[in-house]
Amino acid sequence: MPLFMDVHRNLEGVTAEALRAAHLKDVDVQERFNVQYHKYFFNQATGTAFCLAEGPDAAACHAVHRESHGLIADDIIEVQPELVEAFFATTRYDDVGAAVTIDGRPDGALRVIMFTEIANYTEVARADEDEAVRLLQCHDRVVRAVLAERGGHEVRHTGEGIMACFSSVSAAVNAAAAIQQRCRSQGGASAGHHPVLRIGMSAGEPVEQHRDLFGAVVNTARRICEAAEPGQILVSAALRELGLGKATRFHRVGERLLKGIEEAQVLYDVEWRSEHAVREAGEPPLRRAADVVRGLWGELLRRRVVKVAVAYGIVLFAILQVAQLTLEPLGLPAWSYTLVLVLGLLGLPLALVLAWAFDVTPAGLERTATAAARDSGSG
Repeated sequence: MPLFMDVHRNLEGVTAEALRAAHLKDVDVQERFNVQYHKYFFNQATGTAFCLAEGPDAAACHAVHRESHGLIADDIIEVQPELVEAFFATTRYDDVGAAVTIDGRPDGALRVIMFTEIANYTEVARADEDEAVRLLQCHDRVVRAVLAERGGHEVRHTGEGIMACFSSVSAAVNAAAAIQQRCRSQGGASAGHHPVLRIGMSAGEPVEQHRDLFGAVVNTARRICEAAEPGQILVSAALRELGLGKATRFHRVGERLLKGIEEAQVLYDVEWRSEHAVREAGEPPLRRAADVVRGLWGELLRRRVVKVAVAYGIVLFAILQVAQLTLEPLGLPAWSYTLVLVLGLLGLPLALVLAWAFDVTPAGLERTATAAARDSGSG
């Protein structure tokens, strides 16, 4: 039977537990309609959910939702099983079929699509076809090795490059940088050529305005790759927004009109050169140190350590003012004020450590996710 993916939008306020209960209701009634709901994805932040179901037609899949809980999908498309496998090959599922990240949080189905292309392939092929073959083999070997290391998955070979998919923005950007760095360092071919790559990336959800799986995201990533200069990594504005706050540096290239895309796209260049390559280019050591400091400062802000430090300082100052006014009238010894001050200062490092390690949520204290783990949950 055909395989379908539907999308439920505007689910703000719906919890993962509520969606799990709705999915179980689908399972309870699906046999009546000759439908099987296999898996589902949930992005609580954007209020969207995606369900994978096998059935005779889209109407039967809608009927299951209508009968079980009344949450009718906003859209539904037929998908090819091999494409589902390609885009979600590394996805994990819990006992009822909910897609989850490595740390057990809901997987929102957002994916990063990457295209690589060997910019110097045609030039090398004109001079030596055997050398061009070796160039392609070098590219394939490097890209596939990095995908295996960084949690990416090859969707297909394009002839002069590879289309790949990631569930994590950080993993995708880091993989692109690693691919460029390794290809640059490869002798690769006997004449000393190495693959000079264009890389383009975009990010998005499975079902958008196009009625094929990740259609808009794939088309955008492919066109961005075509627009890239040799040796460049270009990304969409959407991917850059998801990548903010990481150690990666993005540089605005500007608006570009891309083939087959109506609106002009704002593109960003990813700085990928290794520290060794940057040093060769003459970047001052102070600039590299400043980058490290900026990265640390961004992580302190993300984990709310700075806010906690400021709040702690204000509260401690207020306590000291009260102590100064009340300790003497209460008849307490003079050293009591010093004791309050010392205890307050000793408590500051503990407060900062707790702020770094934990978040306060409605469910209580939870460990703060790393940047990479957070990306996995948002794609």
